[in-house]
Formats: sequence, C-alpha cells, structure tokens
Amino acid sequence: MTQKGKPYQWGGSGNPGWDCSHLVCYAIGCSYRSSGWFASLPNAETPQVGDPVWSSGHVALYAGNNMMLEAQGDGVPVGVYRLRGTVKRWS
Repeated sequence: MTQKGKPYQWGGSGNPGWDCSHLVCYAIGCSYRSSGWFASLPNAETPQVGDPVWSSGHVALYAGNNMMLEAQGDGVPVGVYRLRGTVKRWS
C-alpha cells in the first residue's frame, strides 16, 4: 500500500503516478497487461485480498471488506475505495 496517495496518470507506471492496470501489475509483480486482459479471468466465488477486480475498462485489487485498492482516474489519488466491479481469481 506504499503507493497510496500517488496521483492517477493515464499510462503511468509509478513516476509520478499510476494508471489502473500498471498499478495492479506492479502490485502483483507481473509484466504489464491491459485492463481488458483481466476480464478473461474466472469470477472468484470467495474473494481473497489481492484478487483482481474488473469492470469495463478498469482493474483494481480486492482489499477485503468490500473495498478495493485502485488508481481510479483523474483527480483521484491511488487509494482504497468501495468495491465496484467483479472480483476475479487468478487462474
């Protein structure tokens, strides 16, 4: 969660800010994937912290208690916000 508070930046990979898919890939240690790639993952029956959360054109990470860590969009810093989207599971 050390990235909380950084600004949203379209296409950003951490310096100075993040976009949603770069943040998720950084957090899980994978090579970059667009947000659409996460749509193909199966839905999680029992969400676990760190599972991807997908909605059309957006991806975040499940943070527990119906919350998600995300780089949401312009003017909104990276942070933990209410769950919006479908929790997926890593296959």
